[in-house]
Amino acid sequence: MTDNFYRAFEDRYRGSRELIKSRLEVYLPFTIPLLKSYPSAGTIDLGCGRGEWLELLTQAGFKPIGIDLDQDMLESCLERGLHVEHGDAVAYLTDLPDQSQVVVSAFHVIEHIPFEALRIIVREAMRVLKPGGLLILETPNPENLIVGSCNFYLDPTHQKPIPPLQLEFLVEYEGFAKVKTLRLQESKELVSRSEVSLYEALHGASLDYAVVAQKNGNEEVIGLAKEAFDNDYGLPRDVLLNRWDERFNLILTKITKASDLVAQANERAGIAEAQAAQASERAGIAEAQAAQASERAGIAEAQAAQASERAGIAEAQAAQASERAGIAEAQAAQASERAGIAEAQAAQASERAGIAEAQAAQASERAGIAESRADQANQTTMEISQQFNAVINSRSWRLTKPLRLAGKFARWFVRGSKAWLTFAPGSRPRRVCRKALVWLMNKVRENPKLKTKSVIWLNKHPSLKQRLKRIAFAQPPAASDFLVTDIRTENISDLSPRARQIYLRLNAALEKVNKDSK
Repeated sequence: MTDNFYRAFEDRYRGSRELIKSRLEVYLPFTIPLLKSYPSAGTIDLGCGRGEWLELLTQAGFKPIGIDLDQDMLESCLERGLHVEHGDAVAYLTDLPDQSQVVVSAFHVIEHIPFEALRIIVREAMRVLKPGGLLILETPNPENLIVGSCNFYLDPTHQKPIPPLQLEFLVEYEGFAKVKTLRLQESKELVSRSEVSLYEALHGASLDYAVVAQKNGNEEVIGLAKEAFDNDYGLPRDVLLNRWDERFNLILTKITKASDLVAQANERAGIAEAQAAQASERAGIAEAQAAQASERAGIAEAQAAQASERAGIAEAQAAQASERAGIAEAQAAQASERAGIAEAQAAQASERAGIAEAQAAQASERAGIAESRADQANQTTMEISQQFNAVINSRSWRLTKPLRLAGKFARWFVRGSKAWLTFAPGSRPRRVCRKALVWLMNKVRENPKLKTKSVIWLNKHPSLKQRLKRIAFAQPPAASDFLVTDIRTENISDLSPRARQIYLRLNAALEKVNKDSK
């Protein structure tokens, strides 16, 4: 970019110089120990930008050089007296002599270049580094779904995200002895928290990551940065997902236990209801017994009345006859005694009725306690059900729906491919593009004027022409004829002298091409 757009873009979205310097300090434990073995060795920072890393290396005692194509960025470095040069980073690295550098770094550069250029950087860094030297490559972390699906494409110069495993394999493949992946800029609070929400599990992973690779050397040099390589850095996505799984399983366990408690409470309530029914039945029996006792007391009272009546008769008879009166008195005494016995029996029946009523009251009280426990169990069930519905209707559950749909589409799109990359050989996108190209060549062949102009233009680009020929020769003759046939016209005399000269030269050139291709 020729204007200051990218510098303004970096100032807004990259962060302040102080913030970036504080983030870059994580690499100092890897680099500073190398000063013991290489006190005057050079370091190079590819795509140095505003120069925050150059400033840290200078303060640590190194003599770094920064390379960048953006002149506005370099002006920011020059204002601070940093050593920078304007140029292409890959070309500059390629021109450096063997084993001339102790550190080669590139922060947020590799996502701007094609994969082949990245391979050149890693290969050339292996060549120019001294034994035990370091290669540091930092880039956005696609393990974080916000970064991989949205924030990465905020920068218009980004090409495609680079997964950590791919970058680790590349540096190992090129021969680096030690490789360490640093995951960076995650939430400090999230690192120490054991319980995470689904949103945090999907979007809380490290925003950036870096691969620090060390070239092989003697044990003394390799051991200088051993402590830094042994440490762990950042929060991987798998750790967060495992924490979410543990929390979700705990919720399911609680729901299961609550359901068991509800079932037990319902069972106890049923038992209490059965006991209350039994108590009510016993109270009914007691009431029936009390009624029978009352009936017997009434009979006793009637018998006492009859006895009294007989006593009156006896008194009348006694008045009539002294002898019969004595007999009547004796009979009245006996009747009175029997009446006393009847009254005692009625008192006992009344006492038993009171005991039965007390037992019925106790049974009613126990039934009330059972109903209260059943109400508490129902309330607990409603609270647990509300918690479960809150999980299902939560924002995190809704946010995952587009991700599930995107996953289905992605699996369909790459189905049948033998490689993970979308445009790898054999993939559906590559087959579709090849068919479209063959169709276009057939259409150009059907138009003589367009075919003539196309052949003239392709002769100026031999590499493109050879590639199209390889594609065409793999298809039916209609497509391959587009590149190897002669240009013909029905009447050459209709052409102007200049057109006839061009026509003859083109036919001669095409005949030579046909011979070479055979």
